[in-house]
Amino acid sequence: MNNLPYRPNVCLFILNQQLEIFIGLRSKSQDVWQLPQGGAEDDLDLAGNALREAYEELGTDQSRFQIIKQLEASHQYDFRTTPDFAKGVYRGQQQTFWL
Repeated sequence: MNNLPYRPNVCLFILNQQLEIFIGLRSKSQDVWQLPQGGAEDDLDLAGNALREAYEELGTDQSRFQIIKQLEASHQYDFRTTPDFAKGVYRGQQQTFWL
C-alpha cells in the first residue's frame, strides 16, 4: 500500500457575467480540456491558492476575481502515471473546488 500523502490541489469554476464556465485546452496536449487547477502552495490558504491559480492560468490580475464559495465536494485520486515533481513525494491529489 502507498503511504505517500495526497498533494493539496485547487480546481476552479470560473464564470463570466453570462454564467459561462471557462475550460482551457492544456498547453502540452491538443485534445485535453480542463478546468483551471493546480497544486496548493504552503504559504497561502486554499482560497489564496485559488486566486493565485486564476492569475497563473489566465494571466489576469487577481483583483478581477471574486471567490463566491468553496464547494463542499472534493475529489481524491492516485496518479496513473506519477509526474516527475511528485515521484517519492505524493501518491495523487486531493482536489477542492472553488466557484
